[in-house]
Amino acid sequence: MIVNTPFIYDRNCIRIYEEITNNAITIDGIDYFVDSISPGYKNSKGANSYVFALYQAQNYIDDGSSVPDRVIKISNKRDNNANQYLIP
Repeated sequence: MIVNTPFIYDRNCIRIYEEITNNAITIDGIDYFVDSISPGYKNSKGANSYVFALYQAQNYIDDGSSVPDRVIKISNKRDNNANQYLIP
């Protein structure tokens, strides 16, 4: 699945914005805000991927009490077959 994101790619690293509402993505028709898994880190990087928390945008409360609805893992390895999914 290809998902367009507002993330920043800098020096081989995916970063998200400090302001969570700037990190909005839509997956399967549901809008989410993306934030780091660990407080204080805006890029939760593993060896070959990144992991971020997803909060449903319509239910998100910006007071620190929201619990992630989902988690997304983004591979940093290129998918050579990805172009077959693009619609011209």
